[in-house]
Amino acid sequence: MSSILEFSIILLIFVLIAAIATVSVYLVKLLIELKVLAKNANETTVMINEEIKPLIEEAKTSMEKVNAIIKTAEGQVNTLKKLVTTILGFSTLLVGGFSKVSGGFFKGFQTAFNLFRRK
Repeated sequence: MSSILEFSIILLIFVLIAAIATVSVYLVKLLIELKVLAKNANETTVMINEEIKPLIEEAKTSMEKVNAIIKTAEGQVNTLKKLVTTILGFSTLLVGGFSKVSGGFFKGFQTAFNLFRRK
């Protein structure tokens, strides 16, 4: 019985060694694949960084140009607002002065007409 026990233990040891060797081979293959994956990810990151930098610079210059156009438009709108305010203020002054003058003119005309009409 002891020889069967010894044979079983030796067989168990060989099976464990084969299992450990198989797992080790798969772990080594996994580590190699992970190394290749990390290398490819690094290359992809470098490539993306190189391609994005010009795009970011172009977007920055475009935003600066748009900002300059907006500032120019804002300045012109403010100038137009001042012009409209000035014209409305002047026309209001004219209309107000005209109403005073016309009111006085019509009152005087009516008074003169009434004087001539009575006689």
